[in-house]
Amino acid sequence: MNILNLIKEKENELSPQEKKVIYFIRDNLNNFSDISIKNISKQLNVQESVISKTLFKIGIGGFKNLKHMLQDSYYSANNELIDNQSIDIYFSKVIENINLIKKSVNSDLILELSNLITSTNPEIIFFATGKTAKVIEPFFFNLLELNFKVKLETSLYNHQIYDVENKLVIIFTISGNNSKVFRYLNLIKERKPLKVVGISTNESFANDLLDEHIYGIVKSFFTENSRSTPLIEKYTIQLICDALLLMIISKSSSKHLEMREKIATKNKE
Repeated sequence: MNILNLIKEKENELSPQEKKVIYFIRDNLNNFSDISIKNISKQLNVQESVISKTLFKIGIGGFKNLKHMLQDSYYSANNELIDNQSIDIYFSKVIENINLIKKSVNSDLILELSNLITSTNPEIIFFATGKTAKVIEPFFFNLLELNFKVKLETSLYNHQIYDVENKLVIIFTISGNNSKVFRYLNLIKERKPLKVVGISTNESFANDLLDEHIYGIVKSFFTENSRSTPLIEKYTIQLICDALLLMIISKSSSKHLEMREKIATKNKE
């Protein structure tokens, strides 16, 4: 039986303090990898013994067992918690993350970057790998339609990506721990790029190698294994790209907008 079903089955047998414990567990399933029994005790102002007693009472058997159950069920790729309640939890986490992104993104940096792109019309190199490259493709094609000089590169083995002198280089990475990205940054740092901008979800990503860093903080939905995480964690990058695109469109010259309109008209034909 999964944790949500255990809570539903036993909640009417619990004291008010015990209910407070199980409701906290229910509402924080996605964050439980980072939560300790001491942390719960402090947040709820209950004794640790009350937490342990509650877990035994509903049939889990202790805090360590709870952690194992969450990793083996809710956090697994084949979990059984795809019911209405877990879907509600998912959507509440989406809203929570969007609010978190809004607070963490530096809108001034987005405005500065859009000004640079529209006022000087530099050659632009986008560098991204794996799924991140797929996420930024719509942004890349929108800039192409606006007739900006932009290339999307995903491989270190294309010699042209090292020709960065007086070019704007924008690096996209979700985690900020991508070895290919770091190799690329180290290889271009002495080659006189116009500016190197990072867009990520990691506040500390390569700040010593970047001229500017635009990031949006996002909480993990499932495990630390990035292959198991849903695309919502990657959409932080998409949200930043969309905000940047809106600023670029609003500042674009009539020449760029006419080019976009021509392409759109031809597509309709």
